[in-house]
Amino acid sequence: MITAPGVYPNIPMVDYLGQLTPEPSISGSGLAEIDAKTPAHWFAGSYMNPAREEIDTAARAFGSAFHKLALEGVAAFDAEYRVKPEGMNFATKEGKTWRDNGDARAIVSFGDHQTMRAMSAALHSKKGNRGLMLGARAEVTLADKLGDVWGKARPDLMNDKLRIVGNLKTCEDATEEAVRRRIDDFGGTYYVSAAFTLDMLKRLTGADWSYIFIFIEKSAPYESRRVVLKPTVLEWGRMRYRRALATFAECVKSDTWPGYDDATIEADLPPWAEKRLQARHEAGEFQQAAE
Repeated sequence: MITAPGVYPNIPMVDYLGQLTPEPSISGSGLAEIDAKTPAHWFAGSYMNPAREEIDTAARAFGSAFHKLALEGVAAFDAEYRVKPEGMNFATKEGKTWRDNGDARAIVSFGDHQTMRAMSAALHSKKGNRGLMLGARAEVTLADKLGDVWGKARPDLMNDKLRIVGNLKTCEDATEEAVRRRIDDFGGTYYVSAAFTLDMLKRLTGADWSYIFIFIEKSAPYESRRVVLKPTVLEWGRMRYRRALATFAECVKSDTWPGYDDATIEADLPPWAEKRLQARHEAGEFQQAAE
């Protein structure tokens, strides 16, 4: 358990996701969820909820294994994962024996492992990516006391020399337009977390840091793109996390996690949908219907 603010290497992920600090802690992604939805949504999946349902998707498992290989190397990957031999079928006696009599490492399929290797090679083939990752520490945990609660963050890589932290994100499409959309996905988790992490690093180290995302496509040719956020985007993230942090602290104090209110709302169309309908109307598409 972490009892003092600081930068901590070698904290197991299971500890980071659990009771990491003496008082309740929350990450930037958790604060984004509280702001985008409600405290009840965050609490439902949090370590503080004894009745939470564990969710471990195939995409999440792939991402974790790829991060281990790409950021920490083959030896670190082999310490946590074993690769299912090509053509092996777990329905056969041989396959069942291999699966059940092996060690406790997680199993990665042969095909997924081939994809991860190709993605890692493509990632490291770009000079800018190599410069960012050279000498960087992977999966470092940040913890900071924020009043009666704690903040925590775990950037994928931390380059102390360049004072850059970054996150590696797998995706289907790393075009500029797709990346812009992705930044606002998941309730704005990416930009809220970036602002939260940068402010935490400033308090913990006394220095200004930069935050970079690396988006890498999961299909050939496994192209990647580095992305930094404009100051205005980070400022929106800062305003959002501060509001959510106050809400989180109040929820912890009162031990209540409210959801949506009980009001009936009146819905309007999104601006883009209304604009599209207006264009159709001006083109005369609805004239016959009106008559």
